[in-house]
Amino acid sequence: MVIDTGSNITILRPDVLGRVSKDVDIDVQPVDSLLQTVTGETTPVQSRGKLAFQVGNLKVVHDVWIADVENECILGLDFLISNDCVVDVQESCLRIGPEEIRFKGMTATKKSVCRRVMVAETWLVPPKSEAIIPGMLDGDGSPEEGWEKSTLARNQDCPVIFS
Repeated sequence: MVIDTGSNITILRPDVLGRVSKDVDIDVQPVDSLLQTVTGETTPVQSRGKLAFQVGNLKVVHDVWIADVENECILGLDFLISNDCVVDVQESCLRIGPEEIRFKGMTATKKSVCRRVMVAETWLVPPKSEAIIPGMLDGDGSPEEGWEKSTLARNQDCPVIFS
């Protein structure tokens, strides 16, 4: 399951729907619609309907769209907002009421760092693309700024990827 704050809807892959118990009443209707993915590609939506499922201890009946996407389930903003969820990036968890669900493979030991990147000229990176641009990281190299032995030294040339 993936939490995607960039998705307005909650999406379930068709093979996951096929694994739902036959005892569960699933009310889905065919839909003639296309879904635009984060890469800009489109994929057909097969159906849409209400489905009972559980996230942590929360049991809900929620509107889901059935489409052939990479992840088994994408929890979108519709689910997060309607269930008063809080995505806590600093603590690496999803909060639903008093419950905290830890992100898999994530730890909250490193502080997020924002660094200034300096480039010699103006670059235009078109939407849905990326570019490797020569630049320099700015800062005094102090541990308070998040610099570590493995990071580049102050004002050292480095490639910067923008997307």
